[in-house]
Amino acid sequence: MDLQSGSPFFRLPRELRDQIYITLFTSTRLTFGERSLDRIGRQRMKPAPNSLALLRSCRRVHEETKSLWLRHVLFSFENAEHMMDKLSPLPESTLAQIRFARTGGRPVMMTPPGEDDDVYYRVPFVLKLLPGLRLDTLTVLADTGPEVAYETLDMFVKHGHGWKELHFISHSSSVLAFASDTLYRRKLQPGAWHEALLRRDGRNSGASVVIYRSTHPGVRGSVLNQGSRRPFSQTVSPREQLRLFGETADQELLGPGEKTKEVLIVVKRGRGSDLSDVGSPPYSWDDPREWANGKKWATIRQECIDYMLSWDDDLDDLDGLFSSSDEGEAEADIYDDPEEYIFPPFLEP
Repeated sequence: MDLQSGSPFFRLPRELRDQIYITLFTSTRLTFGERSLDRIGRQRMKPAPNSLALLRSCRRVHEETKSLWLRHVLFSFENAEHMMDKLSPLPESTLAQIRFARTGGRPVMMTPPGEDDDVYYRVPFVLKLLPGLRLDTLTVLADTGPEVAYETLDMFVKHGHGWKELHFISHSSSVLAFASDTLYRRKLQPGAWHEALLRRDGRNSGASVVIYRSTHPGVRGSVLNQGSRRPFSQTVSPREQLRLFGETADQELLGPGEKTKEVLIVVKRGRGSDLSDVGSPPYSWDDPREWANGKKWATIRQECIDYMLSWDDDLDDLDGLFSSSDEGEAEADIYDDPEEYIFPPFLEP
């Protein structure tokens, strides 16, 4: 006798039950890593308690949801090291099911073999070590200074892989306004990024780059709300020659009530673009694969990162999908909306 056959929930059509499951999973965030409290202090984070309790509610629910949850929850990582730690051990068949991920944009410091000096590798090239990534949306929080944030986004546009859409969020408009030298000169945006993406994906591919600025200075999360943001595009004034653009700071964007407006850059890959294209040798100097020689991330971390971030996860270790550690204290990630975010408090506005 099927004791669940009389359940009102299971009398609903399967399609409706799936919609209920999806609604729950899309409101779920699984957070991992060490969150910056100040310039020195950090707090290890773990997912909110019982984030995936539904999967254990009964055998039938487990069977109906086991192939759904990976495609709808948001995997949130404090930085790229934590993202690599969690995702690189997964089988490609599992990794390919994950559709939504978020990470900080801070470069990863490594010491290449045989070198005495540390090298800071930008997130787009660190993720090249994760070739099986197949995200619908990758969100990157620009938790660095404006120059590094700009360069990181530039690399995502020109070299990023594994995502259909990139959402790059800056807490400040300075990412589009800093004074730059000749080597890393700012360009008119989003025009330059849009052009670079069209060259990559094809003129008729529908690829696009759009910038939004918040209309509310200093209000975290306001740029995600369609009612509190506006499209933004840079132009050259008649008095300014294009070749000099970016040489000096944009005083208008850095002015009172303007600098603290958040910025969201949405990058959409074109139709038919190869999301799996991670490039091939020879690799550039800013790509860790140039010296990794096929090493797995765990080996690279052990040999080339001179600090080990100890952190814990509490994902209930579903069928051994994620490893667990009991070292130290981790704080549960409590949120109202899975898209909420926190920037390090020491970032300059």
